[in-house]
Parts: sequence; structure tokens; C-alpha cells
Amino acid sequence: MLFLLFVSYDHQAVEEERSDMRTETLKDSVYKHSSIKRLYHLLDESLEAENYAEAYKGYSYIYPLIADSLPKEKVESYLDTLYNLAEKSNQKQYLAQANYDIGMHYFGNRYQFKKAYFYYNNAKKLFLELEDSLNIAKSSIRMASVQNKLGDFVGSQNAQIEGLSYLDLSKKENERFLISGYNLLALISSNQHEDEAALNWIQKSIDLNSYSHIRPTLQNNKGMFLLKAGKYDESIQLFKELLEDSLVYKSVTRRARGLDNLGYAQLKSGDQSGLVLIQQSIQLLAKENYAPRYAAYLHLADYYKDKNVALAVKNAKKALALVPSVEDKLEMYEILALHSNDNEENDYLRKYIYLEDSLSNARLNAANQFAKIRFNSELQEQQILKLEKVNTEKELAIEKENFRHFLIITVISILLVLLIVGFIVIRKKNEKNKNIAISKLENKLSKRVHDEVANEVYTLMNKIEHRQIYSNDEMLDYLDHIYVRSRNISRELDSSLLLKNFHGNLKVMLTSFQSKNANVLIQNSSEEFWQPLKNNLKLTIYRILQELMTNMKKHSNANVVVISFKKEENYLQIQYTDNGKSFNLRDLKFSNGIKNIEARVAHLSGNLDFKETEKGMVIILKFRV
Repeated sequence: MLFLLFVSYDHQAVEEERSDMRTETLKDSVYKHSSIKRLYHLLDESLEAENYAEAYKGYSYIYPLIADSLPKEKVESYLDTLYNLAEKSNQKQYLAQANYDIGMHYFGNRYQFKKAYFYYNNAKKLFLELEDSLNIAKSSIRMASVQNKLGDFVGSQNAQIEGLSYLDLSKKENERFLISGYNLLALISSNQHEDEAALNWIQKSIDLNSYSHIRPTLQNNKGMFLLKAGKYDESIQLFKELLEDSLVYKSVTRRARGLDNLGYAQLKSGDQSGLVLIQQSIQLLAKENYAPRYAAYLHLADYYKDKNVALAVKNAKKALALVPSVEDKLEMYEILALHSNDNEENDYLRKYIYLEDSLSNARLNAANQFAKIRFNSELQEQQILKLEKVNTEKELAIEKENFRHFLIITVISILLVLLIVGFIVIRKKNEKNKNIAISKLENKLSKRVHDEVANEVYTLMNKIEHRQIYSNDEMLDYLDHIYVRSRNISRELDSSLLLKNFHGNLKVMLTSFQSKNANVLIQNSSEEFWQPLKNNLKLTIYRILQELMTNMKKHSNANVVVISFKKEENYLQIQYTDNGKSFNLRDLKFSNGIKNIEARVAHLSGNLDFKETEKGMVIILKFRV
């Protein structure tokens, strides 16, 4: 079972005077040397004039003078007034100082450390904005003290080091804060059982110190750290030197502390004469009517726990009645639970278990609690900054409104001129393109009417003239053929009509090239076959086949044309076969018709394959679907 080392030491080597907590503005104010009555009179005048900055100055001097005499339930209302006046003053330095002073109040109340941390954190942020390095350092050091007391040793160490980094060490008066800071870092290291680090920090504090009144405190703490590190001879020598110090000898409490710690160090080293020194410490305080030191009884209880059960229990109970520290109470409950009678043992064991669980949970939660306080504070600051940003943007918007109007009117005028000019240019360009398109369409229609209709009409007229038409039915068939060709040309101009019944329109177009001398056979074409295909693919196929049929009509003189369609996996294949004249493919590819076919196939990333046979031509088209 591990036991705590009971050594008395000071947590704060340098106690700061309250006047040191104030800003330079307050130090130089007229309120510093005024009486209470005069301060109240000045406060009333300031409040009546709604001069909250002056009211805050007066009240900040009144509160320290009356705080000790105030009933406990009235203290917080005075603190609220102090904060409200600082806030209404619209002076950031006053608000920062108010937060710091309120933090000092809660720090002095040993059970309100979390509130103290909250206000120290607020003060630090405001001092950061003011670039007040000294008060940033003091706020950080105070935050570190709270974290150390509540068990967040790592957070305390980081806050302490950060605070010390803000001190301007070129100023002699700032050394006392550095001395205090090093001492606190030593305590934090000791609490984390880092004995060598504790000794290193306390030595830095001792080397820097030039104040005789705090020298005994620092030396005593060093002796305590040596004792915890198991360096008993060094700690005994240091405590002996302390007892020879005139400042220690003249102070009853310091001399009693020195005797107690020296005696305990001797006991730890195996020297039984240490018991005499501890008894002398207890008797000295009793003789001078001073309150007894609980540390002396802690030391005796620790010494007797393995040697004399009755004396261990007796001294543990005395210490328990005096001890303020939760950690020391925990150790006393453990001793009493191990060495008391059965009934008392059970009672002390329950208290020990409860206190140990509470202490463990408190330490585990400490870091999270401090982080939450900082987070909430930062979130509130972000919201304030956001509102300030919104207000600033509104003010800038108002200031820029006239200039914006001027720019808007100017830009609109320029845009209107550009729009009018652009509209005229685009309109003329569109009219030109439209005329070109119309001209191309008219030329195409003219050519097709000439090639497909006029030639057929001329052929009919020639047959009638030479009496090659032998009956009215034959003449009607020929006229119907001319009608179908004319209708096809009309439909091709409107793709929606062409696509509406694609299978039927494709069949009509292909069969329109059929004559007495030329048969056109269509294989595997149906409405269901074409239904799932995309419209642009169907239109392209229609134009390609029309071009092929026209070429057949003009050049091939074929009497049989077979066009077959089939789908293979993701491909559509079209095969054109005729038994017409064989021709030179090289010459064919240079013709306008073949060039058009090749362009249409390439546009859809398809394949085009020409094959010459002894009895005609085979053309295979493939498209991905």
C-alpha cells in the first residue's frame, strides 16, 4: 500500500498585494487616496451623470475596503455591480480588470475554483486584445494555480509556462512573478511525481530570488522536494540551515514548521531523535497559543502506523480534525481503516472508498472542465465578433451606397449600349446565316426536285409522246410513283414526321427506287426493331441509305438490291448488296455522295466497309447502340 509523504510546504511563494492587481490607469486615479465616504459621493455623482467609467473606478476602490465586512450572501451582488459598471464603461481595460478581480475573489474562496478559472480566462483574453503582457502573464499564472489545485497537472504546467513567456524580464519588478511561477512549476512537477524536475524548477526560483522575506519559503519547499526524492541527508541539512535563519527563528509558525519537517526527515532516514523535534514543534505552537499544525500529527501517524497502532490511530484522528486537504484526508482514512477497531474500521473504510472515488473522478474531469470553459468562452467571443462584423459591414454598406448607385448607373448605361450594339450585330449575323441556310436548302431542294421529280416527269412526257404508254393504268402507276417521290422529299424536310413512323417511312423511301428493272428487297425491318434506337441514329441511317439508293439509281444499273438489318450484342449492322456494275472504289470515294456517307458514319463513330464482288457491290455499316 502506498502512502503520501506528509511534508508541509507553501503553494504560493510570492503573495501579490491587491494593489498590484490593478492597471496603471487605476493606480494613478484620484480615487486611490479617498476615504470611503468620499468614494461613495464620487460614485453617486458618476452614476447620476451616467459616467460609468468613473463609476467603475470609484467602485473598484470601494469593494476591497468593504469586502471583508460584507455578509457572504451579499458578496456576489457587489461583484455583479463591479462587472456591470465595467461593462457599461465601454472600456476594455476596466472589463479585463473586473474579470481578474472577480477571479481573485473566487480563488480566495477555496471551494469556487471553477468560477475563478472562468473569470481568469475572460481576463486573459481581454488582456491579449489589449496587448498587456504583464496582466496576460498574471492571468495565465492564476489559471495554472487553479488547474494545479484541481488535479489538472499537465494543463497547469502548460498554462504556467505560457504565462511566464509573456513576462518582460528586462523589468526588475517582474522577477517576483517569475519566482512565483518557477515555484508553482516545481509544485506541479512534484504532484506528478517528477522529483528531479521539481528540484530543477525550485532551484531556478531560489537562484532568481533576491527577496529575503520569501527565502525561507523557497528553501523549505526545496527541502520538501529533496525528502520526496529520497535524498534524506540533503533535506536534513537544508532544514537545519533554515532553523538557523533569523527570519525563521523570529517567526513562531516558521520555526514550528522547520522543527516538524526536520524531525520528519530524520525519522525517514532512520534517526529516532526526530520524534523529539516534532513534539517540540507541537509544544511551541501550544505555548504561544497558535493553532496546531495538522502536518505534525500526519507525520506522527505515518511514523507509528507500522510500530504502534494505538498511537497511529490517535494522531490520525487529531490530524483528521485539522486537515484541509482532500488528499491528506484520504491518507488518514486509509490509516484509520487499517488500524481502528472493527466498527470504526468499516466506517473509515467506507469514507476512504467514497473519498478516493470522488478524488479520482474529479481529477479525470478537471482537464475536460477547463477545456469546456475555454471552448464556451471562445464560442461566445466568436458570436460577438460575428455580430461586430455584421454591424461593420452594414456601416460600410451605408457609406458605399451612393458610390454603388453611381457605379450601377454607369455600368447599366454601358451594358445597355453594348446590348443594343450586340443585338444589332447578332441580328444581322443571324439574318445572314438564316439566308445562307435558306439558300442552301433551296439549292438542295432544287437539285432533288430536278433529279428525282423533274426527270421522272420528263421521262413520262417522253413516253406519252412516243406512245410508249399503252393504258391508263400504266400512266396512273407512273404518276403515283412520281407522287411518292415528291412526298418523300417533303417528309425529309420535317424530321418529326419522318420519325413518327420511321419503319414505314424508311420502307416507302427504299421501295420508291424500285422499278420494272430494279427490285428492292428489305430484310428484318420492323417497328419493334427501330423503337429502342436513338432518333439521331435513325435519321443518319435514313440519309445514308437514301444516298446509297440514289447512287445505285444513277451508276449501278443493278436489277436486284438487298438491304438487311440485324443487331449483334451492342452493335447495329446494316448490309447493302446489289448486282450492278463494278466500279472503281477510288473514284467512288471521291464523289460527293460517298464523302457525305463517310462523314455521317464518322460523326456517330461507326464503321464503313466497301467490298467489290464479281457481280456487284457489298457495303457494311456498323454502329454502337
